[in-house]
Amino acid sequence: MTNLDTTLGALFSKIDGERWRQGVAALESSAALGDLAGKIAGRTDLMNWPATLKEIFAKVPDLLKVDVGSVLVGAWMKGEQLRRYADPEKYGPEETILVELARHKISSSHQPHLDILIGETSVGRIDFELAVTLTLESAILKIRDGKIWAAQTGACQASGELTCEGHSLLKKESEPFVLPGTLTLREPIQIARPANSATT
Repeated sequence: MTNLDTTLGALFSKIDGERWRQGVAALESSAALGDLAGKIAGRTDLMNWPATLKEIFAKVPDLLKVDVGSVLVGAWMKGEQLRRYADPEKYGPEETILVELARHKISSSHQPHLDILIGETSVGRIDFELAVTLTLESAILKIRDGKIWAAQTGACQASGELTCEGHSLLKKESEPFVLPGTLTLREPIQIARPANSATT
């Protein structure tokens, strides 16, 4: 969606080992994983549950491969303060507007999951919740025809928490980092139109 290579996984790469161990230990005794262990045991006599669980959670970093740029743009396109620029009666399709956003926070929630397969057969899945807050010092958005085409971005800081079955596995606040000077979109993103604007 964007040219930004920064993912949430890169921002939260340094995991608090003690919190991680506590979260995984709590999950091991949860009803959901107990049910999953039973399903796996019923399908194979080669099951080593501790080793299987370790392999499952080794895949967790893949859940954090969420593009930071996509999170930013996803919030901007729904923002109330930008909706007026999607009104074709006020801004023609050839008119380019540069909109400056001051320091602001963006909150985003994601529901990644891991599918558990034996061979090609699914025996269950583990659902996670990823809550993220991005604090952006400033941004200048390029808007035309009611769409976001690009953004000039600056310093940013991220915080987030990954939970599973109500247990916190990862809670982290990143160091401030600088986004690329220009965030370009592979496809322009339509801003949500004002409720009272005409649709075509």
